[in-house]
Amino acid sequence: MSEKNIKIMAIDDYQNQAISDDTVSIFVNGNQPTVSHAGFKHFNGLDNGANYLTVESDIFGHYDAYLDLTEENDSGNGVIYLRLQPTHRYPLERNVKAIWGRTEPGKELHFVFIDSKERYFLGGDYTAGDKEICIQHQQTAFFNGTLWSLQSKDGQNEEFWIEKAIGRNIYSLRYQLNRSYEKGKCLLRRVYPVIADESGDFFLPVPKEEENVTEYRYYMPLDKRVIKTGTL
Repeated sequence: MSEKNIKIMAIDDYQNQAISDDTVSIFVNGNQPTVSHAGFKHFNGLDNGANYLTVESDIFGHYDAYLDLTEENDSGNGVIYLRLQPTHRYPLERNVKAIWGRTEPGKELHFVFIDSKERYFLGGDYTAGDKEICIQHQQTAFFNGTLWSLQSKDGQNEEFWIEKAIGRNIYSLRYQLNRSYEKGKCLLRRVYPVIADESGDFFLPVPKEEENVTEYRYYMPLDKRVIKTGTL
């Protein structure tokens, strides 16, 4: 069985920037990275197939998952962008808006923020099955590893993961979408996944890129059922 190498970058999703200090520890199969460089943790000599990823931190939520290195090398070219959400212990500035509540322990919730002025748009029509998408935006973008939602005029909704930027406003997708979407005829928004802790508590400070939002909603990712809509 051939050995695989991967690189993992942990990203502070509140600040939308790579975590370069020691506030996060990343392990694969219980082992520390071979080397750390330019924000990436390098893991070498891994078995092909399933490997176990663990992230530990005092200020970010605990994270663990199985990695299929066959998929990671085929779809992500051996690079993983891992976005982490703060916990209550994160050193937030004063007067930062935050959302918190309680659900089932370990439950994953997806948050979407709604601005009075939409900030993201399709830059061109998307055809079902394409592995690239064009997103227009007005700020400096760092979208590697981000989750998004596309909603058509008929109310149908799909989520998709961005791998990385591959050109001006062009991004590669982890998985292609099942439907086609027309430029100017759909809603495009960032999605922020949050996992409840062992007590069922969840916490999400409003990300800096969303600080001017007026409304939020969250739902379970499998059925897209809106659980709550609120104002900020």
